[in-house]
Amino acid sequence: MLRAVLALVTALLVLILTGCATNRERRPTVVTAVRSVTPMLPTPSPTPRPAPLPSVTAKASPRSSEPSPSPSATRGESLTWHRVTSAIKSARDVAISPRDPNVVYAVGDGIYKSVDGGKTWKHLRADIDARDVVLGDGGKIVIVSSGTNCARGGPAPVFRSADDGATWAQVQMEALGSLAVDPTNSTRFYAATCGGFVRSDDGGISWSRLPNPVPGYDGSAIAVSPDSRVVVGALVSEGGTVRLIRSSDAGATFSPLDTPELWGTASVAVGQGGRIDVVTSKHALTSRDGGKTWTIIDAGLDHLVKNGDYPYFDVGMMRANPVTASILYLATSAGLYRFATDSNGWQSFGAGLTERVTSFDVAVAGGSTIFYAASTGGIYRLDVSD
Repeated sequence: MLRAVLALVTALLVLILTGCATNRERRPTVVTAVRSVTPMLPTPSPTPRPAPLPSVTAKASPRSSEPSPSPSATRGESLTWHRVTSAIKSARDVAISPRDPNVVYAVGDGIYKSVDGGKTWKHLRADIDARDVVLGDGGKIVIVSSGTNCARGGPAPVFRSADDGATWAQVQMEALGSLAVDPTNSTRFYAATCGGFVRSDDGGISWSRLPNPVPGYDGSAIAVSPDSRVVVGALVSEGGTVRLIRSSDAGATFSPLDTPELWGTASVAVGQGGRIDVVTSKHALTSRDGGKTWTIIDAGLDHLVKNGDYPYFDVGMMRANPVTASILYLATSAGLYRFATDSNGWQSFGAGLTERVTSFDVAVAGGSTIFYAASTGGIYRLDVSD
């Protein structure tokens, strides 16, 4: 009997101990389950990050992809123009000396010269309503024209200086415009005139007429390639239609080029390897094969369109970068614009210049690119350094 009681007590103790052990295993399991959901509880906001790099890289890449010197290739969003004078009335054209970018000429109600980067100006002549200025022979030769609209006629004297503007002589009475110097022969000049184009081989003293394969059209703009072989001219009819002609023998002969419809004002730039760029009131065009085929590059100019019966781009003269001919600059009614093949069309170049730009010039000196712009508000300067 005693044995039976002891066996029963032992069995009960085993059951109690087993239950306690089971409860101890379940508690850790519950705790583990609670820990497993801990990562799902609210967590602190992630550390703020800067703006995504791709957008920054996209804007910066055109700068780094353009050859040295980079200043002229730099986009102008962060650049600022500075007005150096507002005293020159009706400034129409500027020209930078190839010897010193601080020596610059400006024309309008006379002929002006600065030798200190535009800080001060000397009024050289007041007896000419000047419109165009070009420098040759390292800046010693200065040619200034007072070309008038061909439809108006009348005299249009041309003045020449061979001593940096110290003395002047009248050399021509025919209206000349769009004056250009030969890149490899700085005493050879080209100019647009009523009925076509002319060339001077003696430093601007005398001028000879070049053949015009489009009779009845007047010269509007002319440009010469860096190697001096190719000359491209823009002609305009009385009704405003623009035609382009091209020479591969320095102007001895010309052939007309086929282009999309063009009209209005015109400006031309000629690069190496068959590159031709032209901007008109109707279109901006570029060609890589000497004018056989053309691509329209109007993007970015839309807000410069003037409305009316015949909408047009309110643009003026164009120049190529002196080092990188694929970079173009354009005078417009809203300041200076820049175009490069790896950019999204034409873009405003530099802040602080939102007036109408009538003309500009650009020069590369050392590690800087210097711009001067003639505008309705005076003369502006922009320096872009490496």
